[in-house]
Amino acid sequence: LYLELDIIYEADGKPPEERLAFLEKNQETIMKRNDLIGREIVLFIQLKQFDKAIKIFTTHDFRYRPEIYGLHNLYADAFVGRGDLYFKEGNYKKAAEDYKSALLYPRNLKVGKPYTARFARIYYKIGIAYEKFDKKGAEEYYKKGAEEKYSRINENYYFKGMCLKKLGRNSEAEKLFDELISASNEILIKNSSDAMG
Repeated sequence: LYLELDIIYEADGKPPEERLAFLEKNQETIMKRNDLIGREIVLFIQLKQFDKAIKIFTTHDFRYRPEIYGLHNLYADAFVGRGDLYFKEGNYKKAAEDYKSALLYPRNLKVGKPYTARFARIYYKIGIAYEKFDKKGAEEYYKKGAEEKYSRINENYYFKGMCLKKLGRNSEAEKLFDELISASNEILIKNSSDAMG
């Protein structure tokens, strides 16, 4: 019932704050179902309540069904989001710690690291945090981001390009950016022609 109600609330445009208050009021029931926990975590992240999302990720055992689609992405978003807050506060070491945590695959998540993980965005963020206190360490993370391989163009192309730029490999970065722009333009053209019928 709680799942169905939250789906209806979301479809009706109920503000995330109200939806979260409803779920938190029924926390004992919510914590028994991964699908409800997943919806609550999404709301925590949307509302920048990263500590609450991280507390669930570090204390809850997700090994039992139903599974949450994209669970590791939510896990990474929670740590990256909190890392971004630390970075804005000038707490670069804590930001780097959270960004590095986003790379982990804790056993309680019941999610294994994929064969081709895409971490260029996170490597780039770790690099910019490290620049504030460890230039050599920053370079190592930029190298990791620059070395990533992708079978198709995706959002990480941008961050791989930024890592390349930080390493002074500007022509390689520009090539990636051009490929990303070209792919984006193709998508826009396809979508606009699909919309016209």
